Amino acid sequence: MPEAQTPFTPTIIRNVYPMRSGRSHTPTNESPRRRRRSHVPMKPVNDAKLSKRRKVIEEFYDTERTYVEGLELIYSHFLTPIIAALETSEPLLDRSSLTSVFSNFIDIWNLHRSFFSSLTILLTTSVIPSPATDNNYSDPPASLSPLL
Repeated sequence: MPEAQTPFTPTIIRNVYPMRSGRSHTPTNESPRRRRRSHVPMKPVNDAKLSKRRKVIEEFYDTERTYVEGLELIYSHFLTPIIAALETSEPLLDRSSLTSVFSNFIDIWNLHRSFFSSLTILLTTSVIPSPATDNNYSDPPASLSPLL
């Protein structure tokens, strides 16, 4: 005769050992490493580290500005004349070549202009002094998606 099966009831096993501080453990979504760090007071940043951080931020800002200026140059000196030449009798590139060469240029240009503008705003409103005071990249570029 088969034995009657009793329904399975899950049991919850709790940690019966208290933590070192004497508090009982309450489950959280934080990792144990993060919980330990939250009890450690932050160390003050020394002048050498702060100076190095400023230099890194300035270099990052200058690099992004130079990159956006390069994209502006490509747009004004290459893409715009090529698009204007499409309407002439002898275009520099046909539409399919233009599309393949500059397929995602406008997306890249928009992304970096937006990023640079946000970075400039962040640096001008933060406590860390930076060269982010002159910005001519706040206007969005014209959309060229019908051509590309």
